Amino acid sequence: MTRQEFMNRLASELSRLPKEEIQAAMEYYSEYFDEAGPEREQEALRELGSPSRIAAQIKADYAVRQLDESGGAKKGLTAIWWIVLGVFAAPVALPVAIALGAVAFAVFVSIFAVILALIVSLAAVCISGIGLIGVGIAGMAGSVAGGLLLIGTGLVSAGLTALLCVGAVIGAKALVRFTAKEMQKGRCRRQMRKTEKEGR
Repeated sequence: MTRQEFMNRLASELSRLPKEEIQAAMEYYSEYFDEAGPEREQEALRELGSPSRIAAQIKADYAVRQLDESGGAKKGLTAIWWIVLGVFAAPVALPVAIALGAVAFAVFVSIFAVILALIVSLAAVCISGIGLIGVGIAGMAGSVAGGLLLIGTGLVSAGLTALLCVGAVIGAKALVRFTAKEMQKGRCRRQMRKTEKEGR
């Protein structure tokens, strides 16, 4: 492989990242080769390894950086997706890639299930609160005290729903952030073990 082939493959692997990220990576590795010089080009290529592995690392780093900067659940899911893409871009054996893909899919499903359960729970509390307020208003004709009790209970339910909504959003953000970071740490640990084995 030549320097140009390496750079072309790296650019191709990073094609889905934002232009500024691609440009920064290309400039960094271009400077790396410039410092090595033409006489050490092959040595530099051996040190760097596969463009796919480097692209996987760049994508995972980008994902975690996005997660830290945004903090949003939507951005967090995007970050996890970038990490998953990084896992599949890494040069690992097919069975390992399939296993990692299955784990990543399970994580996606789990996060989605937790968020869906929270939404359904909040909707149920909200609907019951609104229902109690309606029943309380209708029941005031027969018993003012009973009607006020039901209205109060409905308002408490609505208030709890508001608090749970805030808690659910904070919890979902924290869950997505934690999941993405743990996936990144696991990938880094595997890469370090692989590097140690190669160094022996």
